[in-house]
Amino acid sequence: MTGTGQGTPVVGRADTIAAISGALEDAGVQLVAGPAGIGRTTVATAAADRTGREVWAGGGLPALADRPGLALARAVRVPVPAEPQDAATLVVALTRDGVLLLDDVQWADAHSVRVTVASAAAVRTLLCVTEEGHEAGGAGDAGTSAPVARAAARTTFRLAPLADANVAALVRRADPAAPEDDVARIVAAARGNPAAALALVAGDSRSARRALAVRARALSVAGRTALVVLGLRGRPTRAGRLGPGAAELVDHGLAMPAGPGDDPLLAFPSAATYALAGTLASAEALAALHRHLAAVSRDPWDRVRHLAGSGDPEGAVGLAIRAARELGAGERARLLAFAAGLARGERRRQLWQAAAEAADAASDGEAAAHARRQAVRGRLTDRESEVMTLVAAGMTTAAVARRLLVSAETVETHVRSAVAKLGGRNRTEAAVLFAAEGR
Repeated sequence: MTGTGQGTPVVGRADTIAAISGALEDAGVQLVAGPAGIGRTTVATAAADRTGREVWAGGGLPALADRPGLALARAVRVPVPAEPQDAATLVVALTRDGVLLLDDVQWADAHSVRVTVASAAAVRTLLCVTEEGHEAGGAGDAGTSAPVARAAARTTFRLAPLADANVAALVRRADPAAPEDDVARIVAAARGNPAAALALVAGDSRSARRALAVRARALSVAGRTALVVLGLRGRPTRAGRLGPGAAELVDHGLAMPAGPGDDPLLAFPSAATYALAGTLASAEALAALHRHLAAVSRDPWDRVRHLAGSGDPEGAVGLAIRAARELGAGERARLLAFAAGLARGERRRQLWQAAAEAADAASDGEAAAHARRQAVRGRLTDRESEVMTLVAAGMTTAAVARRLLVSAETVETHVRSAVAKLGGRNRTEAAVLFAAEGR
């Protein structure tokens, strides 16, 4: 049985790894120490792996530092006897030909550390400890673990901060497209700490977008198509519906399973990934995919939405009207309201009125009131709505005329017509009604 650790990528530590690996040729305790995030786990694991021997990896956990034998049991994968001599005999029997690696010794229980030290005369042992005053942080008597480990160590390998050039190499590996200014900024902020550098890259929105773009460029045509389709659907989708590229999305970290099964639901892991999906196809290709999804979807909402996305709003409105007849009142109201947003002129007003009636039937007073306001507003022509939007914003007739490149008389004509349609007594009251009906 082996355990492996995974931390930050190894950069600038080749000599240290070689030295630790060499020290592990003989039995005894070797100690790797340094501040949090400096890469102790990564370096220790690389050194242990370099020996070519089986690695038995475990370590302390801050929340369970009072559990006797837990840190060591995580490495040997069997319960550790309470009697120290019996425990040491077990550890030697299991790990004599390999490397015993205990990480986060500052959080390890005292029993695990004492047994490990007692076994080290016959076992190649590698311990990792954080050197930032954590010795007293553990529960119970775990606070003694780090001093015991230090006292037993034949050699202590203290990891110094990485050189700026190595941190820069780490940043470029994480974000190959990073501009030099961004690299320099992250290097300065990380101060030689590799984990801090990677956290800064991950937290930088520009770096995150660039990293996603690099992953997307590595996709096959099938993978890119699957990513775009997932974006167009706008919700978790069965992998089978995304085509042969679905598995590729998961492999590249561009989608994640949102449920169990052989055909799991896949979802985007972040909003940035969703945004990326919309940039991977031309307008013509997106329209074609929308048409395809409209044709194959069984969900009326999806069919209407995709038909609208394909560049056929009139077709989407007609489909929505037909589909709404088969829906309950609440869903019918929402679908008709969506269709009203696609329609123009009198048809728009009629759809808002129909949505209001459906909302009434569903006892949704708020939706009904909103639909009625929109229906009233729908009495205006597009030009009248444009004029009243500016008037409601406080612009004078002359200012509206200059904005729309028309005469003041034309503006006044549109205002008078809007006043009559909205039921206001004057321009000011009509503007108030128009603004209220737009909410």
